[in-house]
Amino acid sequence: MPKVTISDINGLVQQSGGGMTVNSRLYLGDGQTTTYSGNDGSIPITAAYVKVDAGGSARSGLRFAGTGDAGQLIVVHNAGGEALTFEPGATSLVRGLNGSNDTMEALGTYMFVSDGAFWCLIGGSEKTDQDGMSAS
Repeated sequence: MPKVTISDINGLVQQSGGGMTVNSRLYLGDGQTTTYSGNDGSIPITAAYVKVDAGGSARSGLRFAGTGDAGQLIVVHNAGGEALTFEPGATSLVRGLNGSNDTMEALGTYMFVSDGAFWCLIGGSEKTDQDGMSAS
């Protein structure tokens, strides 16, 4: 497979070697927006950027719609003014969740990568003094 470079200056360039380099802004697209009307909502895994909203009340029982493919990335933005708490245990499809790290804060943005069986949290919340999600 050739090495592919995408840049604002040279456009799309193929060279010998392998991999891909992006030398410009990277957009994940418009993504998908989901507003929950009750508990037990799911986060879609068909877009790289997903905007979720609790719809006016804090919600619990959140889970991913599937495990994703190993290496798949999803950025989840809680665009609403309320917290979203994941379903406890493996049902959420998030690796390592417990009561001290199961909640996406209002206006927080979180990045997850799939290992093929679960989603693994990479990012943190809106609060700069926290690493990861908060307690419910």
